Amino acid sequence: MTNPQDSGNFFASWGFVEFAVAAAWTVVTGLAGFVYRLTMRVGMLEDGAELREVNTERRHKENLAAWDRIDNRVAQLTARLDGVVDRGQNGGIRRY
Repeated sequence: MTNPQDSGNFFASWGFVEFAVAAAWTVVTGLAGFVYRLTMRVGMLEDGAELREVNTERRHKENLAAWDRIDNRVAQLTARLDGVVDRGQNGGIRRY
């Protein structure tokens, strides 16, 4: 019966196996960390895009409401101005 140490350096082969396992473990954990950080970053980007979309829609509605108020005010001022012009054309006489 032969002793494993007689046919070669038994510990050198185990050292290589340990090195290969450590290298594989390092690569796997590095990839897992990269994928985790990437998913977190993508999630934050998606949340930010949704928030920007909601804010854009809200500002759009606010702007539409502001334009409606401006349009109403311009219509009121135009009506008042038309009244003033009409009174001026009639010699300043008010007719009700």
